[in-house]
Amino acid sequence: MTDLSNMKESAEEKKLNIVPSINGLKSLSEETWQFAKAKKLADLESLFDNLGEGIVAFSLDLNVTDSNKVGKHIIENFINFYYDGKNYKLKDLLIIQEVFIKNTNSLALMETASYNLFGEKHIFNISASPIFSEAHVLTGACLILNDITESKKHTKELEDLISGLTHDLKTPLIAAEINFIHLINEDFGKISKEQLEILTLLNQNNTDALRFVKNLLAVFKYEAKVQKIILEPVELSELFKQVNSSIKSMLEEKKIDLIVSTSNFQFICDPFEIGRVLVNVLTNAISATLKGGRIELTAVKNEEGAVIFTIEDFGNGISEEDLPNLFKRFWQSSRSPNSSGLGLHLCKHILAAHGGKIRAESKLGKWTRITFEIPDLIA
Repeated sequence: MTDLSNMKESAEEKKLNIVPSINGLKSLSEETWQFAKAKKLADLESLFDNLGEGIVAFSLDLNVTDSNKVGKHIIENFINFYYDGKNYKLKDLLIIQEVFIKNTNSLALMETASYNLFGEKHIFNISASPIFSEAHVLTGACLILNDITESKKHTKELEDLISGLTHDLKTPLIAAEINFIHLINEDFGKISKEQLEILTLLNQNNTDALRFVKNLLAVFKYEAKVQKIILEPVELSELFKQVNSSIKSMLEEKKIDLIVSTSNFQFICDPFEIGRVLVNVLTNAISATLKGGRIELTAVKNEEGAVIFTIEDFGNGISEEDLPNLFKRFWQSSRSPNSSGLGLHLCKHILAAHGGKIRAESKLGKWTRITFEIPDLIA
């Protein structure tokens, strides 16, 4: 019994010794946690301060509450920001009000121009996000300003270079096209069947290269906003006749039946540019259609006077993942791996210049339908 009492006393003593040790560990753990937390905050603050983008935080009454180094530099050196024909102070940009009203991130980047104190022009991409308290109450907005001046400059230089090159390439390609046609028509003398096959192939390759160069040059003109459209009354039947002459050889080579379902009517457009849209879309459809297949083309005028064109092929289709990319510059779909990725992008520009729009629908392995609309215009 004495031994049991001694064991209990010994256990109690050890327990008393352990408690301070546990409390000490808790204290040490708390200190370690606070140190780690402070270090993490310091690291985040350092990262925040050294970001390449300017960060500026505003309170609900539009006072600046915080900024990193780049943000502070922007505040001190740029006063007015030009957007959509108007000058704004940084705090008055509409993108902040959008965040306050919707309590969510700005839906799109705002591209603005601003001059610094030395009169140098800078271009900024600006986005905004809401700032919430721990109780998830809106307390302000944070602007993220990305200076894209140098990027814009390099892009412009590259585009000018490509534009110059494509312009210079167009002349010899046109000359080659004329000579190929003369050779194929035997204007310079008789040719053998084998020579005709080779010349036809070379002419087709030259035509493809010329189409690419013309499309590329047109894209740069539209994006530089120097391309002008010439509106005039057009007979639909005449437009189709010109388009058909451009794609006739491609249709015959693959024995594809182009089914045109429309009545003749007159409408206003730039016939050359809309003809280019039809040729580009039909060329893609021909490329995707199997030999001996068919393509359907319809054109109708709705009650508002808008003309709606629909081109449907029954080739390999386009996946849902690819559809959103279809009209992007230089993007190539799996169904047309050898295309330049410019044709549909150019179509989008041409239709936008007419105040119209274009869209695509598809079922993979079944069909693809391109629909574009031209509103009722006045020449």
